[in-house]
Amino acid sequence: MMSIIQVGNLKKTFTKKKGHLFRRKKELVMALDGISFAIERGRIFSLLGPNGAGKTTTIKILATLLTPTSGSAREKVLMMGFSMFINFAK
Repeated sequence: MMSIIQVGNLKKTFTKKKGHLFRRKKELVMALDGISFAIERGRIFSLLGPNGAGKTTTIKILATLLTPTSGSAREKVLMMGFSMFINFAK
């Protein structure tokens, strides 16, 4: 059966600023750390997890509202066989 959505090794990091106004330090926060899944045609899929697990970040990447940090993951987000970040960016 054909996978409608395929995600492989998806990674996303954000930069968080910490400290006082004049002595801020940047800290990298890993929102997604190499998640992979496939959704088959006709299946019902739910994305469950605790607060801060990356559920909303994953959905935003699938909706192309965010881009994945990992370069290799850009090729691994497929919807109906098309890369969401290579085919549609052109």
